Amino acid sequence: MSDSTPHFDLQPGDLADLVADVYDFEPAGRVVLIAFGRKLSLFDIEYEQDPETWPALAADFIGIVAHRLRSLEQEPSQVVLLVYAHPGDGPEAIDAHTLLGRRLVLACGNHNLPVGGRQFATPTHWWSLPGFMPSDGPGLGTARLRGSVRAQAAAASSPVGGELLEQAYLDFTEELSIRGRDDLLDRLLLFVADLLAGGQDVERLTDQQLARLVFAAQSGVFRYRAALRFESEEVKRARLLWQRVADLCVGVHAQHASGPLVLLGVACLLDGDYGAASGHLTRAVEARPDADDAVSALLCAEYAVLANRFGVPLDVPGELRRHLRADRP
Repeated sequence: MSDSTPHFDLQPGDLADLVADVYDFEPAGRVVLIAFGRKLSLFDIEYEQDPETWPALAADFIGIVAHRLRSLEQEPSQVVLLVYAHPGDGPEAIDAHTLLGRRLVLACGNHNLPVGGRQFATPTHWWSLPGFMPSDGPGLGTARLRGSVRAQAAAASSPVGGELLEQAYLDFTEELSIRGRDDLLDRLLLFVADLLAGGQDVERLTDQQLARLVFAAQSGVFRYRAALRFESEEVKRARLLWQRVADLCVGVHAQHASGPLVLLGVACLLDGDYGAASGHLTRAVEARPDADDAVSALLCAEYAVLANRFGVPLDVPGELRRHLRADRP
């Protein structure tokens, strides 16, 4: 490193916050490249959630960055790639986004840009994508300190506040690491079954007792199994339960609302309230367009609305099961 090259004393965990601070907003759904050279340079591009678009995006984006750096007569000592999650994406999306990270690294290699690391970041946590940077633990992610502060500030005006779900997330991931995914989801499904069977009064439950279900409902497997457990006499309690869980997803946590809204929409469908079901499921799809079960349940709800309007008999539970099974995780 020449004397004219500044030294940037940044730790891996600082990078996602650094970019958000520079932009003054969380660049959700964007890839950001940080180039370390005579000066620190940032480049970014929006990316779609469709993996088929990623090879072309990576090649075009890195090609443009390399050309720009050459025109500025900069030869970075290294570049770092940050993949910021789309709203609604969390730890479950890391594996899929590893492919995007690899495509970006390959493109950097084609333009002689040395890659020093790559990360996947949500508003409050970051993970190192495989192949670069030291491991940050067993899939739990590392907290973004300033990101967490911003998240809590954004949710401070909500009736729940940011701290409740932040703590629920930490508790959920700790239990996940201890019990494993299948065992934890089984336990939470039993908790839900007990609530719906009247074992506890849903209205008397505290927000703290319900908060773990926000993160359980991010799992497509959990949603599928929970949706098919509704009995006809339980749908009223199911509507109340998933409405309360969805209501926790405010402020920065609005991105997590899709999962509970799917189950709320299913409960409304089975309760014969097709208009409400369509409304909740539309919100679920808007929050998470790639959630196949949300899209399928919405199609079922819209079909039910039309059938009801024209007096066409419809086996709603059967149609719902058919739609959901077509997209079984």
